Amino acid sequence: MLISLVLATAGTAFAFLGTPMNITNQGCVDQLGFINCQNKIKRGKLAYRDALCATREVELSCFASHCWNKVYQCNYQQHAIKFTGECNPSTPIPYFPAPLNATDDCSCNLGKVYLAISSTVLKGTSCEKEAKNQNVTDSKDVSRNILMGEHCKCCQISGSYASLDAIYPSTNPLHIGFDYIVKMAKDLSLDFNTCEEYILQGSCVTKLNFTESFDGASKPMTYLAAVNLTSFTESNTAMVTNNMGTVSSPPGEGALSPGQVSREVGENYPAGNLAHPRILSSPPLLLQDPWMPI
Repeated sequence: MLISLVLATAGTAFAFLGTPMNITNQGCVDQLGFINCQNKIKRGKLAYRDALCATREVELSCFASHCWNKVYQCNYQQHAIKFTGECNPSTPIPYFPAPLNATDDCSCNLGKVYLAISSTVLKGTSCEKEAKNQNVTDSKDVSRNILMGEHCKCCQISGSYASLDAIYPSTNPLHIGFDYIVKMAKDLSLDFNTCEEYILQGSCVTKLNFTESFDGASKPMTYLAAVNLTSFTESNTAMVTNNMGTVSSPPGEGALSPGQVSREVGENYPAGNLAHPRILSSPPLLLQDPWMPI
C-alpha cells in the first residue's frame, strides 16, 4: 500500500534521475523481438509529438518483455525511476524496484533509495501541513507552529540523507542523490546547520514520528545532522555498477499484463491519458554521472 502511494505521488515531489543511457537491445535475450517491438512504436499512433509518456511506457514494456534478463540492472531501474518521476504512472512498473539480492542487479538498489526518499518527502510535507493547521490562540502558539514546521523540514532533509546511508552505506552518496538533497534543503529555505541539536536528540522519530527504518535498509538508520555529512561523503566511495550474474529465466514477479506497462504496441494503441505528458511541480532529481556503459 505504501509503495503504491509513494509511486502515485512521488512524481510531484521529485523525479530521481537525469538522462539515463538509451535503452537498446544489446545483451537482450530476445534482440529481434525488442527491435520489432520498438518498430511498432515508430509505426503506431504513439509516434506523434505529444506521446512522450506513452512512448516511454511502451519502451519499458518492450524492454521488460524482450530483455527480461537485464531488468534488474542499473539502466532499466534508472529508466523506471525517470518514467515514474516524469509521468506519474497510475500502475506499477514491472520489475521495479528490483528485489534485494537479485541476480545481475545494480550494486545500489536505486528503486529502494527512490522510494525511501520519496516517502520521507511525503512525511515532511504532511508534517509541515500539520504544523500549520494546529490551533492558534496567542503569539506563543504561532511561534510553536513555526518552530514545528522548521523541525519538519530538518527531519525531511536528515531522513533523506539517512536513507542513502542506511540502504547502501558504502555507495558514494554523490552518485545517488546527495546533491539533490542539498538543493531540496535550499528550496525549503532551510539552514540545515540549525537542525543539529534537534536531530541528534532523536526528536525526528520520538516527537514527529518520522520512520525508524526503510525497506531495504542494510544497517540501523541514523538521522544525519550537518556535522555528520563530511564523514558521510568521504568514507563511502563505492561506484554504482552492475553486479555479476546471469538471469536465465524470466523473473517471476512483475509479470506483465494488458493495461499495465506491458501492453503490446501497434497502430491501435488507445491514446488515453498516457498519450500526454504529465506536468510536474518540481524539476527532476539528478543522479550524478558518470554511469558505466550498461
